[in-house]
Amino acid sequence: MSENEKIGGLPIYPNEYENFAFYVNSCDLVDVSYKMSPFTWWNGRIDDQCIFKRLDRYMMNQTGIGYFGLVEFEHLARTRSDHAPMLLTCAQKTNTARRPFKFLKFWSEHADFQQVVKDSCVSEETYVFIRLRHRMKKSKTALSNWSRSIFGDIFKQLSIRYSMVYRWGEKHKVLSQYSE
Repeated sequence: MSENEKIGGLPIYPNEYENFAFYVNSCDLVDVSYKMSPFTWWNGRIDDQCIFKRLDRYMMNQTGIGYFGLVEFEHLARTRSDHAPMLLTCAQKTNTARRPFKFLKFWSEHADFQQVVKDSCVSEETYVFIRLRHRMKKSKTALSNWSRSIFGDIFKQLSIRYSMVYRWGEKHKVLSQYSE
């Protein structure tokens, strides 16, 4: 979809790829970035008759990109064909890193909150800073577990609500295009 996706042969002009680029843009597609050579096709000739082009590509919409945390796309080495084979690897998001602890203000309004904190602050450590560290760590764990048991996975619920609002907005955006 640009002049730098071809080497050799006659020059490529914008009007040759603008219609395709317009179509891709109107469908809200994103060209998935790739590894290895940018060119997926070779005319099989050498010297000044050699032409390399990026003819093949993989595209996704924002929903697909959001669903998959890992999207890797590789142009592999050509073997018998003039087109390079392509390998697409997709995997759902995995949260390997722990999220930082977030204190949620509405917890303090719950009747059990003070007791959860009080029960978690028991420490026999004599050094004041180590005792404080132990209490903070225990409180964090206790509050996280308590919150999950009382309120469920708040962040997952919030994510679901955001996606519902997004889909509603997308639906009404599409409908408003047809009503004009």
